[in-house]
Amino acid sequence: RKLKTSGKKFGGIYFFVNPVVLALDLDFVKDVLVKDFQYFHDRGVYYNEKDDPLSAHLISLDGSKWKNLRTKLTPTFTSGKMKMMYSTITAVGERMQVHLADEIKPGDPIEIRDFLARFTTDIIGSCAFGLECNSLVDPETMFRQMSRKAFITTPVQFLKAMFGLTFRDLARKMGMRLFRKDVSDFFMGVVRDTI
Repeated sequence: RKLKTSGKKFGGIYFFVNPVVLALDLDFVKDVLVKDFQYFHDRGVYYNEKDDPLSAHLISLDGSKWKNLRTKLTPTFTSGKMKMMYSTITAVGERMQVHLADEIKPGDPIEIRDFLARFTTDIIGSCAFGLECNSLVDPETMFRQMSRKAFITTPVQFLKAMFGLTFRDLARKMGMRLFRKDVSDFFMGVVRDTI
């Protein structure tokens, strides 16, 4: 509150032992995210390419590694490529409609979070990997199981993430993983098979 009422554009706080800039002014936020982004792309998120390759993604990487990955991924999301994905997304949407009509009785409750997660899994599997995951019909497909495992945070994983955020270099030297090995092995295999 003290920082917010100070009238300043930004302030400083500590995230455990690491100093962090806290943006307070919307124009300053715009400058950081757009105009001066080349100076602020490092987010201080833990990643370990060697021991935990899934942790090294666009949000966590920094510096030249971030720039190289962004350069490789940018052509994937051009308007032309997005138009090409549209038919795939529409096909998954049509399968969703059929599934809703066939499987769900009017008046019966539906677990919408799980249903939409399966819909999203089918879209990502189709667009990113060229796979027919079919998790709308079978919620226990391997792709869906591993996707769920990737986002489950146990207390131990939470502590690891906090340790990695606070002591990034030490965590890397220790070979700390954020993702379970079976999850990482599965998705790395899917990527290898796709390439």
